[in-house]
Amino acid sequence: MPQRASVDHCKNRCRLAPRCLGLSKKSGFKKRCCLCTHHGTGLCWHHQKLDGPQITARKPARAAVLGAGVEVRPSTVSGAGGGLFAKVPFASNDVITEYDGDLITKSEALALPVQTHVKAMGGNYIDGLKKPVDGRGGGSFANESGPGNAEFMFEGTKIYLKVKAGKVIKPGHEVFVSYGRKGSTSRAVAMGSGSM
Repeated sequence: MPQRASVDHCKNRCRLAPRCLGLSKKSGFKKRCCLCTHHGTGLCWHHQKLDGPQITARKPARAAVLGAGVEVRPSTVSGAGGGLFAKVPFASNDVITEYDGDLITKSEALALPVQTHVKAMGGNYIDGLKKPVDGRGGGSFANESGPGNAEFMFEGTKIYLKVKAGKVIKPGHEVFVSYGRKGSTSRAVAMGSGSM
């Protein structure tokens, strides 16, 4: 295996070395990394350290699961209980994790006495997990704080959390989503003060 590139080598002093295939944090992960490399992976010393280097955005097939990529622990939001935290780095537009739970119908969702963990998107209704289960998606544990660093998306019958464009979520950071505008039904449902 080729030798790992050194820190000194990757300070733009080598004009003949190729540029790293990873994407740059400074450009919101839109442009190539400015560091150079002779390493066989095509990655600089920094990108070699990351789990799933940012060459392309993570797709649903690479979504993290509880116990491997994300975890639930006490939230930094006062009184929120458990929150969703990253264990690995997530770049701009990366899919973080699935909003896992039971796929239900609209009528089943409306009949539930507690709808705080129900997410509706793209015609899908997911009754999200209320207790963390290793190996499953942790999207239902994301809390709200400000505009958030993540947002919801759907693909087929599944709903996912993805990193907002231009944002980065580092290991140990909490994943935050927006529950919706003040006064909206989706916000009232998520906060437990209203129903669908």
